[in-house]
Amino acid sequence: MLSHIAQAIQEAASPSLYDIDVINCSFGGYTYEEVEREVISYAYKCRKTIVCSKGNEGTAALHYPSDYGGHWLISVGATDKYDMRWQNSNYGNGIDVVAPGVDVLTTTVINDGLFRTVDGTSFAAPHVTGLAALIRSMIWPTIFLYPEDVEGIIKATAEDVNAQQHPGYDDELGHGRINAYYALKNLSYTQSLSRSAVMPTDCIFSSYYQKTFIGVQGLTDGTYNVQRYGFYRDICLPSDTLKFHGIWGRGCATDGYSDEDPNYGEGYCSVNEIPGFPGCYRISTYIYKVWDLNWNFQGWFPIEPNHPKSPSNVFLAYTIFSTKFFPPHNPYADNITETSLTLHWSYYYPELIDGYTVRRDGQVIGNPSSEQLYWNDTGLEPGQVYHYEILARKGSMYSSAAVLDVSTLPTGMLAKSECSTMSAFNNSRS
Repeated sequence: MLSHIAQAIQEAASPSLYDIDVINCSFGGYTYEEVEREVISYAYKCRKTIVCSKGNEGTAALHYPSDYGGHWLISVGATDKYDMRWQNSNYGNGIDVVAPGVDVLTTTVINDGLFRTVDGTSFAAPHVTGLAALIRSMIWPTIFLYPEDVEGIIKATAEDVNAQQHPGYDDELGHGRINAYYALKNLSYTQSLSRSAVMPTDCIFSSYYQKTFIGVQGLTDGTYNVQRYGFYRDICLPSDTLKFHGIWGRGCATDGYSDEDPNYGEGYCSVNEIPGFPGCYRISTYIYKVWDLNWNFQGWFPIEPNHPKSPSNVFLAYTIFSTKFFPPHNPYADNITETSLTLHWSYYYPELIDGYTVRRDGQVIGNPSSEQLYWNDTGLEPGQVYHYEILARKGSMYSSAAVLDVSTLPTGMLAKSECSTMSAFNNSRS
């Protein structure tokens, strides 16, 4: 049975056989199987999103493949109709999210033409698999999503439905019950995913010790003497972040491995918030200098750094998922007279802000609500040029300004409509 499972996963992941992006694994057991672990590692290296059911014994015992661990596998438990952990759903061991797993309707017909309903994490996992496919289809082909991107979006938008008992991440429901609406809605905002690849700025290296490598190109599977080099860089969230959803590393795009043992040569990039510095994170990975057990040098894995601390050939890849604080756009003026005019502007998502602030020649003249996309300005001097700034505001935060210079009509001139021009606002996705 295992050989069939391993073969199926390998074929599904193979780039030369099928164009499959998401693999659902609604099966499992409590025995660690090396062949199964290696083939799932292969699927990740092929940049496939892997979703696994957590098991149905109501235990925290290790269950496979859902508990092979890693930043690349989505481990799914089940909730009941009350949005609580289904009593038979396994938990703990890095569970990622949960999804409905009780009275799930199937296409199996039973008596009187009714359809059969079933329970289990095997039926919760496909909810997550479906959401993963939706997320990928929403952005492709504009952006290629790595496995960590899909997982990060799902976890960042999950609902913390047991927050009263266990606020934040917990071993019962992980990051929460998935919410497809939240995921797709937040992903739809302009430039919601900001992806970067940066060079490290520093390094911490270890003493010599032994590590087992499996499936690493250029190394025979086995145990080696190693010295570990931890390369890292500290970054902070951009100042134009209106709402922060999450940040994660993209291992497949990073020149480094994890610290796990045995190590399967999977790309790895760790992201951890720096204590005492909210909004700042350390991005890191590991590179290994390897000798056999007789101290014959085998090389650097996965890459030899060209500088001991800040190599230019090593890249740390990470993604920030957020809603950016854009300025209002497309400002113009009409109804221009000798002493008055009306300003107009547009905004992408007024539901996320409190309103706008309008300045004339540096002085605040109005604070319209988020739904009001205009401002009537009166008491002006004829034939004068006025400099206007329109800013979005949220609490104490302000966006950058949309600017507009408008001239009132000279005395005695017939009134006419004027539209000022400005440089186009870039609405492209990255």
